[in-house]
Parts: sequence; structure tokens; C-alpha cells
Amino acid sequence: MTTIHPYDTVFFIGLIIISTIFFHIKFTDKNANEAPGILITIGICATFFGITMGLLAFDINDVEKSLPDLINGIKTAFWASVTGVFFALTIKFRYTFWGAKAHAADAPVQDATIDDIIRQLQLSGKALDKLHYSLVGNEEASLLTQLKLIRSDQNDQLGHLHKAFVEFAKTQAENNSNTLIDALKVVIRDFNEKISDQFGENFKQLNAAVGKINDWQEQYRQQMQEMIAQQTQTAANMQKASESFSQVVEHSESFSQTATNIERTIGAFSVLEQALEANLSELAHVIDVTKSGIPEIERRVADMITHIQHGAQTSANLITEHLLSTTQTLQSSVGHFTAQMTLSADNMARSASEQNAKTSEIIQKAGSELHQLMTSMSQEMTQYIQRHNGLITENISQMSDKTAQQVTALDAALSDALKKSLDSLGQQLASLSSKFTQDYTPLTERLKEVVRLSEALRA
Repeated sequence: MTTIHPYDTVFFIGLIIISTIFFHIKFTDKNANEAPGILITIGICATFFGITMGLLAFDINDVEKSLPDLINGIKTAFWASVTGVFFALTIKFRYTFWGAKAHAADAPVQDATIDDIIRQLQLSGKALDKLHYSLVGNEEASLLTQLKLIRSDQNDQLGHLHKAFVEFAKTQAENNSNTLIDALKVVIRDFNEKISDQFGENFKQLNAAVGKINDWQEQYRQQMQEMIAQQTQTAANMQKASESFSQVVEHSESFSQTATNIERTIGAFSVLEQALEANLSELAHVIDVTKSGIPEIERRVADMITHIQHGAQTSANLITEHLLSTTQTLQSSVGHFTAQMTLSADNMARSASEQNAKTSEIIQKAGSELHQLMTSMSQEMTQYIQRHNGLITENISQMSDKTAQQVTALDAALSDALKKSLDSLGQQLASLSSKFTQDYTPLTERLKEVVRLSEALRA
């Protein structure tokens, strides 16, 4: 990168000082007239050199580091310009107050003839032609050409400066846009990563909860199937018990008749017992009275055996009665069992209803917890998005403010530098105009004297 060094300024100031010393040593009318223009031209050259070097050192991609080089080049331009104008004024002041050294050729001419006057007029005309040629001639050294070149250079420099500023603004805008886009990409990437992490963990928990709910539903389904099977079996058992009970009721009608018959049999058995006792008493009496009637005894014993067999039959009937009593007891047991089965069925129905209520409550609770979890996740996501939107807006605002401050500072610095350069150039042009006016005034006075002499001679 090209930079401005202090010796550049020292070089131009030294050149102006050396030229000023030379012009003061060789102080003549010509040098007094030409020296200010030369010194001011050197100052102008230093001005454009400093501005050119500053613009060469200016980097639109790094404005903050390039501004010192530009300001340094402007310093070189202004110091050289001020020095040139100052020493040009010293020559002007010397010529104004003390004038140039007198020469023999400048001694007043006495006894001048017409030929001398004509010769002087011709010399003056040639001098005027040279002056006119130097002012408006076609050569590059003419004042008008130099002014055009200076104006063209100034326009070119201003064009380059405007182009550089436009390129800087364009590059700065692109850099700011790229920086903003990169920042937005980073923020969006961080947002996506955090969202993925957070929602990944939440969805893992949600999947685990849903898996547990599915397991519970599977267990509940199995339990419901078992309860349905048990209820089906209970209904079948109840149906069988009802059928058995119906059969018992149907057979209960014959129980009363059988009991009546048994009662009659018991009465007959009592009568038989009394008859047996009477027969035994009679047998004992017969044995006591007559011991010789053995055949009769055998007959009576056979009859007694027959009666005993009949009593055995009666005993069998009594056993049958006891069996019937046992059947009645069994019937009452069946009724009690039926009541217990009914109570058990009611309890099972009540348990199933309670289990269904608990299951419904658990499902509602799980649904409520799932809804709360989704609501909480939605609120957290909304807050996270709002917070990151605020951060993005704040970063964009800060970047915009910083860019505006940089552009404002650069605009102010460039405006200040351009204003100073134009002011210096205006002062130098004013000095040149004053110089040309002062140089042309004596020539005009001489021409007026020549005209007066010509008129006097004609008169």
C-alpha cells in the first residue's frame, strides 16, 4: 500500500524555500513577476501530489485504516501550498515596497527620436503579442491552457474521488449485507440446533410417555378380556345354578308328599313297635306258662322274624326320609350358594365399574398432562422465537447505526478535505489572477504613454 511519508512534505517545502532564496538573490523585474507564479505552481503541484498519493493509499474496504493516509496526503498538500503562497507573498511585498534593482537600461531616455519611439512601440507590440500568446496561445505553456489543464485535473480528481466514494459506499453496503446475511445464518443455525435439541429431548420424553400409555392400554385390554371371560363364565355358572334351582323347585312339590308318607310310616312303625312289645310280653308269658309248645314257639319266632323284616323295611324307609331331609338341606345350601353367587356377581360388576372409572380417570389425566406438555412446549418455542427475533432486530439496528456513523464520518472527512483543497486552489488562482493583473497594469500604463506620445507627435 502506498503511504505518505514526512520527507515528501519536506521535499516540496525545501524546493519552495530554495526557489525563494534563488529568486531573492536574483531579484529582477522578471523574477519578481515570474517567481510568485512558479512558487504557487509548485504548491499546486504538491497539492495534487499529496491528494493523489492519499487517494492511491485509500482502501475502500478498510476506511478506518485508510483515512490517516488520506489525511496525511492532504496535510502534505496544504503545508506545501501554504509555504508556496507565503514565500510568493514575500517576493510580492519586496517588489511592492522596495522594487527591483535599477539597471542602466532602465535609465530615462533623453533626446529620443521618432525611430526610437517606433522601435519601442514595436518592442512593446512584440511584448504584448508574447504576453497575449502566453495568456491565450495554443501552446501547453500558456496560462489559459494551464488553467484548463488545472481545471481538467481538478475535475478528474473530483471524478475519481466521487467514483471512489461510490465504490466505497457500494462495497460497504455489500459488506454490511453480507455481514447481516452471515449473522442471520448463524442465528438461524443456532436457532435450528437449539430447537432440534430441545424438541428432540421433549419428543423423546413424549414418545416414552406414549409408549407407557400404550403398554398400560395393552395391560388394560388384557385385563378387560380376562374380566369379560370371567363375567362370561360367571353368567354361565349363574345360568347352570338357575337351571338347577328350577329343577329343585320342580322336585320340591314331591317332598311334602314324601314327608306325609314318611310320617304315616313312622306312625305305623310305632304301632308295630307296640305290637312287637306286646308279642314279646305274650311270648315271655307263654314261655313261662308252657315250656312244652316248642313248635308253636318256632312258628311265633318265624312270625316275629317276619315282623322284624317288615321293621327293617320300615327302617330303610326311615333312612330314605333322612336322605330326603338331607336333600332339603342341600336345597337350602343351593339357595345360599345362589345368593352368594348373586352377591359375587354384583361385587364383580361393581369392581368392573370402578375399574372402568379409574381407567377413564387415568386416560383423562394422561390427556391433560399431554395437553399441558404441548402447551408448555408451544409457549417455550414462542418465547424463544420472540427473544431471537429481538436479538436479530437489535443486531441489525446496531449494524445500521454503525454503518451510518462510518459513512457520515467518511463523508465529513472527504467534504472537509475537498473544501480545504478547493479553498487552497481558489487562493492560489486568486494569487495568480492578482499577479497577472499587477503584471499587466505597468504594461498598460506604458502603452497609454506611448499612445499619448504618438498623439503628441501627430499634433
